[in-house]
Amino acid sequence: MWISFEDNATGTSHVKFIRQASALDLGKLGDAHGFPSTYSFPQLIFLGGMCSSSICSLLSVRNELYGNVFEITVATLLSFVSAALASTQRICYEAVASSSVVLILPGFIVLNGSLEISSRSLIAGSVRLCYALMYSLFLGFGLAIGAELYQAMLGKPLVGGMDSMCALSHDSTGGWWQRTPSMWWAFLSVPCYSLFLSLRFGAVIGRRELFLLVAISCIGWVTNHFVGIKFPNQSDISAAVGAFAVGLVSNLYGRFFEGNAFVVMITGILFQLPSGLGNGGLFNFVVDQTSGSSSSYSSGFNTALQLISTSVGLTVGLGISLVLVHPVQSRRRAAGVFSL
Repeated sequence: MWISFEDNATGTSHVKFIRQASALDLGKLGDAHGFPSTYSFPQLIFLGGMCSSSICSLLSVRNELYGNVFEITVATLLSFVSAALASTQRICYEAVASSSVVLILPGFIVLNGSLEISSRSLIAGSVRLCYALMYSLFLGFGLAIGAELYQAMLGKPLVGGMDSMCALSHDSTGGWWQRTPSMWWAFLSVPCYSLFLSLRFGAVIGRRELFLLVAISCIGWVTNHFVGIKFPNQSDISAAVGAFAVGLVSNLYGRFFEGNAFVVMITGILFQLPSGLGNGGLFNFVVDQTSGSSSSYSSGFNTALQLISTSVGLTVGLGISLVLVHPVQSRRRAAGVFSL
């Protein structure tokens, strides 16, 4: 462990290197084992499914070797199932496939990379961004392989690969279950997704922070949604304004109520990151790949760039909110936006 002791009076620092020999301490090991995860593995699977079902209107990586291809295989399986369901022309391929992979998008990785680069941590930030670019391509490749397997095995074309509005599977004259949901459903789906996403990441039921997580996430989504209507196809602007709203409320809570701003803002930030799926996104890659287009990987890189532009907007919005709430230099502000 490296520890740096800074002297503000002289502007110098003294670095100490502390080395601890490895040893077995059963008492400390037992104490550490006494802090289990908040939710069990089956509960996490249920919460992941509820997140996907909410955002439509995970499986934990246990094996280290399988973890290297986890995203590709899961995306392949889910894309194959979504294509089979879409062939009935009663299920929307894009809606089912996008909601099924929403929790494994690399948005948080891209956000961390943007924050690190903005704080001059160039190496760490660049590594994260490069990893996110390749991760997006892996994810799109998995979705494309699933669609191609469906076409090859059943000899049927992919239905609704570019049907982002689900017009092929919805019937405006049919029953309520066949019609495109109105925006009034957002009053149910947005809080539900915020709740289950918070629980998925370990929020504890009954604590004040859980209510704040849901409320601030809803504030961020509403801001992002209406700014997105005003500035269509500009995810960086809508993300910046949405992140500003989330950061402003969270930092005000942290400053005046002695709470932790990071804890109550994280769901609101993660809610805005899947915009790389919007306006085609990954599914442009899927359609180009299944049709044999030579520009398929260009679509994949465009999706990754959408995630990066969104995260840049989030970084700017969070930074501005932090400056407004903490205009005077302080230790809390100097610690950074995502400091625990």
